[in-house]
Amino acid sequence: MQAIRKEVYILLHKGVIIKVPEFRIKGILCVSPVFTVPKKDGSSRFILNLKKLNESIKYYHFKMESVQSAVLLMTKNCYMASVDLVDFYYSCPVDFEYQLWALF
Repeated sequence: MQAIRKEVYILLHKGVIIKVPEFRIKGILCVSPVFTVPKKDGSSRFILNLKKLNESIKYYHFKMESVQSAVLLMTKNCYMASVDLVDFYYSCPVDFEYQLWALF
């Protein structure tokens, strides 16, 4: 439980999550469980388990391009770069009307 509190504190201070006022959650039936798993470096990874929510979402199939297809796009004198995306996921906002579906 302490690891979860620590991760919630970190995410709150990064502005990744917000505390939702009581009046906004009145009547909400979808609250998802959270837990942490240990990472190789000894820190914790915060997990929001949306399994139950996913069961009620319509699935659309899509094809994800492979690394091989990216390699085929490279030409002579092509430049490559590496970017550290540690917190990039947190920069993708969830639309206001859908935020209540990610309650924990």
